Amino acid sequence: MKFDRRDLIRRFGFAGLVAGTLMGQRGSARAATAPRRLLLFYTPAGFFSSCWQPAEPWAGESAAKSLNLPLSEITFGRIRAGNPRQNILDVLDEPKYVGLKEDLLVIDGVDMRGIERGDVHPNGIKAALRGRPILTDDPGPFPNMSIDRVIGANLFQGTQRPVRLKSANLNLGLGNYGQQGAIRDCSEGGTSLEPTRIDQMWDLLFQDFMPGMAGGTAPTGPSPALSDAWERRKLLSSVSRGELEGLKRRLGADERLAMDRHLEAMNEITLQVENSYKSALARPATGAGPRAPVPARPNGALDPKYDLVAMSGLAAGSIANAMAHDRIRVAVIHTFGQTNNTSYWYPGSTGGYHDGVAHGGLKVAQVVPAAMSAGRTLLRMYLDILLAFKAIPEGSGTLLDSTTVATFSDMSNGDHLFKVPGLFLLGGGGGLGASGGRHWRTGRYAKFVDRGHNDLIVSLAHGMGVTEAIDGAGARQPLTQIGSARYNNGPLPGLTA
Repeated sequence: MKFDRRDLIRRFGFAGLVAGTLMGQRGSARAATAPRRLLLFYTPAGFFSSCWQPAEPWAGESAAKSLNLPLSEITFGRIRAGNPRQNILDVLDEPKYVGLKEDLLVIDGVDMRGIERGDVHPNGIKAALRGRPILTDDPGPFPNMSIDRVIGANLFQGTQRPVRLKSANLNLGLGNYGQQGAIRDCSEGGTSLEPTRIDQMWDLLFQDFMPGMAGGTAPTGPSPALSDAWERRKLLSSVSRGELEGLKRRLGADERLAMDRHLEAMNEITLQVENSYKSALARPATGAGPRAPVPARPNGALDPKYDLVAMSGLAAGSIANAMAHDRIRVAVIHTFGQTNNTSYWYPGSTGGYHDGVAHGGLKVAQVVPAAMSAGRTLLRMYLDILLAFKAIPEGSGTLLDSTTVATFSDMSNGDHLFKVPGLFLLGGGGGLGASGGRHWRTGRYAKFVDRGHNDLIVSLAHGMGVTEAIDGAGARQPLTQIGSARYNNGPLPGLTA
């Protein structure tokens, strides 16, 4: 006997379908013993290589060799035509950031081959996390998912999903300039929180976690609405669980698979009710969690065209605290579109818009000041994220010890030269091993030869412990590829200890 979805609704009612999500798969959810978190920070248009690549050992005998050296042995920046050395990474020597050197891995020799010369800007943006342009005859094993969604969908097995988790993924877009809509399209597939403002993000992460809170102390315990939803959930479960299990045994294999997928998707909705109730029930009266207090609700009146640096800092603080409370595990911060021409003033630059920074920034003698200023400011924004995580204690260390904070970009060079090395940064411990040592080999400079951005984002998945994933066809397979096959060579070696 076979039933389609309409038959199920007609025979058992919609409430029965909702209750099917309560079949006990998530009932004993508990926090993972070794949490792994990932934050990706978008740096538009890349950085001119002469602004940061080492003068040595990039040239001469080492040009065709991979390198993995301590940062202390590298002098970044080059001298061009007698001008002073140009180096955007000199921000690491500023007093505020000098303590982060041992937490940072500088990755060189990785190009943006997921797009090719002639591709329009939106294709390049979408390739940043998907590993391919939006239009291709080879979408790869995850045709509708970017790497952050692939990681989020495969972090938890069985009952390992934490009760407090609101969503595995968060995708924050700051500003609506240029091709911002196209940037957001690159992070798709599965379920995710999708805020476009700082205050909206706070509401999604914390409002149900702290019922009644408006920037102050929340009342202890769940709200009446949450209590009512919880009681209704238990009622639906007790009435419908047995009926649906009995029906499932009479379905064919294809129908059972379709029903399992449907119930799993609906489980995301009902699980939020359970999470909210249990989190509120267990929360101390002060609203403080075991690792960090819930931050105050940010001001949503900031203008991303002029206040992007401040907005990024507020976002980093909220995301770090949300991860400390296990509300999310994977987050992406998209700053602004890079094909914005004169619509966006680059942060930190002295009058630099897209054309002047990304296209006109490289001159014969040196990189123009606007491009240097914009590059330094974007790097400071990234380093401020590391500081936000390092400020939160966790165990014998900090939240940064068990979090990976990485940059990603849509291209390697502002002049649309995609197959030139781009600057990528990976910070944090990326998860502590049993010995207490770091997972990533931070405090180092790693240079590769002829490797692509796809290999880097696969390496990030492996660093999160996601070495296998369910592909677009529903089959579990080793995660060795993201996007088109011709851009993949496997994870980068030597990044982990």
